[in-house]
Amino acid sequence: NFVDGELYWISDSNGPEPYDRGIFRCAPADLAHPEAHTLLFNPQVESGNMIIQDNVILASHCAPASPLDTGIIVSVDAGQTWAQYDLKEFGKRSPTRFHEKNSEGWFRMDLRSGWVQHAEVLFINPKDR
Repeated sequence: NFVDGELYWISDSNGPEPYDRGIFRCAPADLAHPEAHTLLFNPQVESGNMIIQDNVILASHCAPASPLDTGIIVSVDAGQTWAQYDLKEFGKRSPTRFHEKNSEGWFRMDLRSGWVQHAEVLFINPKDR
């Protein structure tokens, strides 16, 4: 994701610490320079899906690696503050394929059971606290 000239990404682990998990930001020219990467949030588990729109950062846990059932990561202020939620009613699910907000402000995310099996579709509308 590119926002205001900065590159944002989510890391799913399997790399060298401290860059193996979290939501990061850097200037595009600094992508190959890990020392220039800024860690915005570390969910402490594998995460691999994210969308940024209108100052909302919405991301998710990979369910097979998470202690949460359906882990959602959200910032409604462009990464200044963060919250994580567990949507237990869905069971063990990995939110994937995030879609831009619709005309009513709802993001769509596909839920997967395990790593890849299609399960449900979730619409979510993060609100300021």
